[in-house]
Formats: sequence, C-alpha cells, structure tokens
Amino acid sequence: QMMQWVKESEQGKYDFLSLHTANAGGSDNRFPCVSYRNPHAEVRRTPDKGNGMFATQSLSAGELVVGEKAECILYSSELVGKPVVTAPSWSGDVGDALLSQILMQNISGQAGRLDLLLGMSRGTHEAPADGDAAPCVLLSQVVQANRHMASAPWEGPPRGTGLWPTASKLNHACDANCSWHTVGDMFFIRCQRNIAAGEELTLSYINGTVSLDTRQEVLKSRHGFICGCGLCKEQDAGVASGKRQYEAVCRKIQACESKKKS
Repeated sequence: QMMQWVKESEQGKYDFLSLHTANAGGSDNRFPCVSYRNPHAEVRRTPDKGNGMFATQSLSAGELVVGEKAECILYSSELVGKPVVTAPSWSGDVGDALLSQILMQNISGQAGRLDLLLGMSRGTHEAPADGDAAPCVLLSQVVQANRHMASAPWEGPPRGTGLWPTASKLNHACDANCSWHTVGDMFFIRCQRNIAAGEELTLSYINGTVSLDTRQEVLKSRHGFICGCGLCKEQDAGVASGKRQYEAVCRKIQACESKKKS
C-alpha cells in the first residue's frame, strides 16, 4: 500500500481500473488513496479572480492535473435521518448544510486547517464578513460556493456532494480547457486540450451548452460573478450584433412605410 501511495502522490499513477470497478459496484466509496497535483501546475493570484491555477510548462491533452481525495464527502444515502441545523438566512440545500457540519466536526481542534478552509472563496458572501460571524457560518458559505457533486459511475446522476480544496482553486470558464470527474471520493482533473506554459487552467462549473443568459444567471446567483470567458464574449457579441441587425431592418421597414404614407 505504501508503494501505491508514493506512485499516486508523486506521479499521479492511480489504479483506475480497480477504482472504477469498485465504484461501479454501487457502494458509496471512500478509497484509501492520496492526493496528487501535477508539478507543472501552480496556484497563484490572478488580477481579478482571486487565486487560480496556471501551467508552468506546457501540458498535453489528457494529462492529469489533479487527483484529490475529498476533504469531506457526503453521499445521498447518508442524509437519511440526519439532524440538520441551519441559520435563519441559509439559502443552500440540506446536503450543503450537513456537509459543513460534518466538516466542522472533522477539523475540530485543527486551527490551521480551519484557517486554510476559511481562506477559500465564499462566492456570493465574499463581501467582508461580520467580525462576529461564527466560523461554522463562514465554513457553510465556503462549502456552498466550492462544493462539487459526486456522480454515479460513468458520469451518472449525482449521488453525493463533497469539498475538494485543491480542485476549487481552478477558476471557471464556460469554454474550460480542463474537465473533471469523480470516482467515489476521488476528484480527477485532466486537460481537455494542449495547454501552453503560463495559461490559466479552468473548469466549467456548469453545463456550458445551455444558453448564455442561463449560465450567467446561475453563476451570478451561486458564485457571485458574471463570466467573461471567450465563449461568453463571443456569444454576447453575436447577440449584440444580431440585435443591431434587427434594429437596422426595423428602421428600413419604418422608412419604407413612411415613404408609402407620404
């Protein structure tokens, strides 16, 4: 087992066949794996989006960027009969609330770990927090903004929710250059195309094939930002161009109607 952990942590070499086989069995798995981050991917500040992950050398399509074990994961089957406490203003779902409670219990007494998690984005709650805000409230906001769904085998329907802090460092783009999937409590990120050195690595937080308006609405309500990726700019320009063309046609029709009347 120790040798396998070394392969995973240093080389990103996971026994994917065994993981997928176990996951396909239908169990809610927490695998004895360790996390990996590609040595050619680093986290640093961006000009306008907080932290982000960047390629320090060129990466190839299909290359593994992150393999991360969940900080905390909660499967749907584990929600049954669980008492959940939420603040009066809580706007997240029950899974988010319970996940944050379990996470708070898991890191009890680990001040350094708590500080690290509270340093993550809080999405729509990113405005300066009340100095008296309880850590559990702030952690709930972190979970709500950063959690990902754990899917059934072969990208099936969601069957749980979890927090993967390293994966959360990747910012959103509807035309993302990386993709992700979960296997049990493991979160894997791979390059979708060749990526140049210095390029930011991105994930799509939502389905990039839905309409521009729908994407922007979801991103604004849940994460607190409007996406300005290349796809959104292109579609927005197309909408604006179409609107201008429509207005020009309307003006021509009105001019023709005016000539007829005169």
